[in-house]
Amino acid sequence: MQIFIANGTYEFLEKKYAKYFSTENMILMQSTTQDQATLVHETDGKSLFQAPRKFDILHSFGQLDNKGYVVLNHFSLEDISKPIFEHKTVQKLEKSSKPFTAVRLLRSIKGDTYLVLSLWKDSNSFKQWENSAFGPTFPINAATPDDWKVKENNLFYSKSYVTYHVIPEEKI
Repeated sequence: MQIFIANGTYEFLEKKYAKYFSTENMILMQSTTQDQATLVHETDGKSLFQAPRKFDILHSFGQLDNKGYVVLNHFSLEDISKPIFEHKTVQKLEKSSKPFTAVRLLRSIKGDTYLVLSLWKDSNSFKQWENSAFGPTFPINAATPDDWKVKENNLFYSKSYVTYHVIPEEKI
């Protein structure tokens, strides 16, 4: 199973979504901070996009329903750190109380990028969890680089960042 991601204007991606949403597992989301949209396509088949970002799914929980609030955590890792990151992140996700409705740990097919895509009921659900005792140390939150140090070596070669998205409630 893979995930393909395309970015663009909401109007452009909405046309692609409208054409395929009844036969494909897709979510269309709008950035909360930019005038940009993202279309996520989860499939065992080929991408519907001409030039998507391609990711392998390393861990999966829940269904990617086309409603809610999406948090995308972006990480860039050194090759030597990838197995450690994958192992620690999967362990934390498997042991979690599942405060989200769905989550995917994604590894880029090309490059050094990992994404943790989490789907929440709404932004308030995420914010309540973020402010709880579990939020600050969990891999789907904006962890500090110190949280991921192993034997004095930082796993990341660049700063991780988080993006926030809403899934509009419009019906196509």
